[in-house]
Amino acid sequence: MRPAWLGLCGLRLKIALLILFTSGLVFGLSLTAVSQGYASWDAQSVKLDNGLISRQVVVRNDSIMTQELHLTNEVSNFIAAEKTTQSLEFSLFANGKSLDGGSGWKLLSVKPATDGEGGTGAVMDILGIKAAAGLELKVSYYLFPKLPVIRKEIEVLNVSRSELRLEALLSEKLVLDLNFVESACFTNYGRQKHLGNCVGNWDDPLLAIHNYHYSRGLLVGNEAPGVLKHVDYNVKIK
Repeated sequence: MRPAWLGLCGLRLKIALLILFTSGLVFGLSLTAVSQGYASWDAQSVKLDNGLISRQVVVRNDSIMTQELHLTNEVSNFIAAEKTTQSLEFSLFANGKSLDGGSGWKLLSVKPATDGEGGTGAVMDILGIKAAAGLELKVSYYLFPKLPVIRKEIEVLNVSRSELRLEALLSEKLVLDLNFVESACFTNYGRQKHLGNCVGNWDDPLLAIHNYHYSRGLLVGNEAPGVLKHVDYNVKIK
């Protein structure tokens, strides 16, 4: 049984999404362990935990990826264990070149962050190297009191000396440990049920994925405006 893919996109330089769950030395930077609010971090990872939901994002081998994603009181990981190196956070096209969290990134800094809506967490500032040279991303994660919710926001900065064409930004790219045969996806405000895979559009500010066997799943909200809104589940595996 293979895991399923979840992707969200919108053509914006700054894009946010919401996920609600239902059941060393780096580039000359030396960070000691820091904890503030719902976030803690060191030189290679950020851990977010509000007592209900937990997520760990790591920067390793010039890649950024989500290693753990689960409800705090459960040990089961929403990220497929054998595919953790493929949950590469995001993807986009820059001047026609495909990039994702594995294209070459160095962690510049981690700072506390708030979103003005009651969410607190951390923002990871990462600089593109190798294939991703010329880009700098600020990836923010926010958690909320007494809610199993994670909000994510990506700001894309062009730090090259030339114009850059950005397309097809997937602000979240995860490999879920939800067997697609036992799962269903609900679109169009929960009125349409899809088996196997589904692709959302401008009518899907919220998409529901539910696994019947384990009675767990997640709701994925996309804050991209209008026709830029896109969510897909189990559509493409690279």
